[in-house]
Amino acid sequence: MAWDIAAYALAVLCLAIAVASWIAANAVRRAMGRVSRSVERLDREAAAALLEWRQLAEEAREATGACRRILDGAEGLAEGGRALGEAARRAAMAAADVADAWRERIVGRLASETGPQADGVPGTDWQAIGWNLWQSWRRRAAAASAPASDEPTASVDPLSGETRH
Repeated sequence: MAWDIAAYALAVLCLAIAVASWIAANAVRRAMGRVSRSVERLDREAAAALLEWRQLAEEAREATGACRRILDGAEGLAEGGRALGEAARRAAMAAADVADAWRERIVGRLASETGPQADGVPGTDWQAIGWNLWQSWRRRAAAASAPASDEPTASVDPLSGETRH
């Protein structure tokens, strides 16, 4: 009888182990289903994030290209600005040289006509320079408005007022 009870106990134990195994297997199957769904969800989210990163990379590549083109254009613009500045500098130097030459010529003429001024510098009386230029301009205007004749035309030097044929 002891063997019968032991056999029944062993059968109940095996049945309990089988039921526990079945319950554990169902729990593992459900857990694996949740893990699988989580992995699928993470896969979808990763794919969406990867797509967004690819779009961002493409936009960054386009922005970099646009910046490069802008910088290339700005470089050309800066080079043109440098060239323009150099041309303006040369023109200003030429204008200053011309103004100095005219000033020296006018001052020289006035110095020879009027002699030294009160300050000791020959021909620096700007009122006299202005008056002489005004008179020269009036003579030229009068000569230009005079009726044309068959005689050779005379030109008037604006500084000295002399008539040249």
